[in-house]
Amino acid sequence: MLLVGLANLLCFRVGTTVWDGSLVLSKYLVNTYGPQGLKGKRIIELGSGCGITGIVAALLGGHVVFTDITGLDLLRENVQNNLSSLQLETTDIKQYSWYTHNTQHTTHNSCNKA
Repeated sequence: MLLVGLANLLCFRVGTTVWDGSLVLSKYLVNTYGPQGLKGKRIIELGSGCGITGIVAALLGGHVVFTDITGLDLLRENVQNNLSSLQLETTDIKQYSWYTHNTQHTTHNSCNKA
């Protein structure tokens, strides 16, 4: 069960959409690797959002590091609600921006009022 926070929906924040690409990649992982097919593999998910692809990778046995810029509380809740305690031992959640130092990251969000 994936959760989407009401406050995030109202403010159009990250982690509120299950993108088609994440579903396609998740299905690819399941069909290509099968149960425990990622056992022992190290995986980093850049821009995890709600975490669906990383959750699937962890369910297939992968050691997953979920990353995103914001929305980590909702991501953490989704990961905890969808993985066993044993699977949680092989996961980590980190705040990370994959933008280069030459790229500016601008957030257009009505909820980020100073």
